[in-house]
Amino acid sequence: MQIYLRPGLKYLGFFHFLKLLLRIKYGRGGIAYVNFILRRLNFHDYLFDNRNKVRFKVKYNDLISMSILKSGCYEKDSLQLVLKALQYKPGLFIDIGANFGLYTIYASKIPGVKTIAIDGLSESFSLLLNNIEANQLRDKVTACNLILSSRQHFAFFGHHDQGNLGSSRIKNTLRADVPNQYIVDTTTLDGLLEFIQPDYPVISLIKMDIEGQEYEVLKNSTLLEKSRPSYLLVEMLDDNENFDKIIDFFKEYQYIPYNIYGTRYETGAPIPESNLLFIDSKNLDSLLRVYDIPK
Repeated sequence: MQIYLRPGLKYLGFFHFLKLLLRIKYGRGGIAYVNFILRRLNFHDYLFDNRNKVRFKVKYNDLISMSILKSGCYEKDSLQLVLKALQYKPGLFIDIGANFGLYTIYASKIPGVKTIAIDGLSESFSLLLNNIEANQLRDKVTACNLILSSRQHFAFFGHHDQGNLGSSRIKNTLRADVPNQYIVDTTTLDGLLEFIQPDYPVISLIKMDIEGQEYEVLKNSTLLEKSRPSYLLVEMLDDNENFDKIIDFFKEYQYIPYNIYGTRYETGAPIPESNLLFIDSKNLDSLLRVYDIPK
């Protein structure tokens, strides 16, 4: 699937107006300047992929949206790998940290795929619901406005970076440097799946992008033991204090980490796009074929 997202006419019109007015150029500096102004206006509009008949309503001054404006996609190779894996092994896709739905919408277009999309931030979740409707995927996506953790409890939650909706995360204490922080009620991944999974097919792939909370969600879960998903794409940030614990957790359940280009991960190796694909070793030879499938 070839992916290239373009800005909507409202954004382009605004950009060309400023170009005439201020003589700015389309490029990193120009986009940053326009988005600084749009931030003040709280500007929302659509991004379009006409080839795949996909569109997304986004907040244009957000980090992911700015990345898409510069390159036509965000985490393009990770997204392509997820789509190839779901084409090869259709089933249930669980998108934990769905944001406005980039992975969710493209994945749900694949025949035989249904999606559970999870995001806890109200602004991201509102965009996610809009994009599910805009792409006519209501019958294929179950959207969950939830905060996942290792147990049911109360926690502080809020933005880490105002310019990045995807930076929202659980905090252990109330912090003055985190804007719009509030208290949330958390639940477990097992509890959520127990509630809704009977209506869904076997889990094919789980994507986790929850700002360092991946281990907290997984550590008390029986998911890998009971459901045995084929693939898990997990964000692995260098500053994640639980980095080694995540690797050891998957090793215990006999999952093997590969980077998004198909090289087995070794300690200290670079991680392109900060994502590792953990593959079920019990069916490794078959599942590794995902790297040979053309885009």
